[in-house]
Amino acid sequence: MGLFWIGWLVLITIDPQNPWRLLPVLLSDALGAAALNTFYQQAPKALKTPFLGLSWGVLLVTVGDLMLLPGKQYLNLTGVLDPSSDYIFLLATISIMMGSFSLPYIMEQQGLYPNGRFALLIGIAAVISSVTVYLFTTYVTKMPFLNILIHAIIMLVFVLYLLQSFLIGGGRIGKQVQVVSIALTLVNVGRIIGIIGDWSPLTHTLYEIVWLTGMSVLLYFSPRKLA
Repeated sequence: MGLFWIGWLVLITIDPQNPWRLLPVLLSDALGAAALNTFYQQAPKALKTPFLGLSWGVLLVTVGDLMLLPGKQYLNLTGVLDPSSDYIFLLATISIMMGSFSLPYIMEQQGLYPNGRFALLIGIAAVISSVTVYLFTTYVTKMPFLNILIHAIIMLVFVLYLLQSFLIGGGRIGKQVQVVSIALTLVNVGRIIGIIGDWSPLTHTLYEIVWLTGMSVLLYFSPRKLA
């Protein structure tokens, strides 16, 4: 992962408008999917499905970013997703959402979270994300329904992982879930920066820093070291 950081720094230092600056992000996506797969392989049977959904979701994000190479489309993105990859990102977002929703539910069923914690997390996340997306799409920028749907799910997943980041479940599995929650919170912050910011070299830089940081956390604490 350190090589990706170095490569990214070199690319943006030479030319902030270099379309290949997306490449380290794309490669970190692939490693992130591999890291989540290691969580899946070592998770108890009950928790395998959530980690599989997360792994496939990040893998689809990799495919979506791959469709933005060599990077000209990426550099010219606005808050509205690029039409050539938005359906891939929708599938990725749905896969991540399914894994994200089932994770706290199963943690509660396994006695790793207190009873009622799943409903509380989903309720708070749903209210905050709904209000935020409504205000943003009503008073800040108009966008097609598909983009609203993707952004609503991203915000919902972000709030859900943010809340889970403060929870400490039982044993090794609980700590691993907390690490994944922190990493995916950072990743979703990156996506939100891309949604609310006008795409510019500064916005790209903030997005990439937060995204690479999230993937670094995920890789560093993965059961098998990949970076």
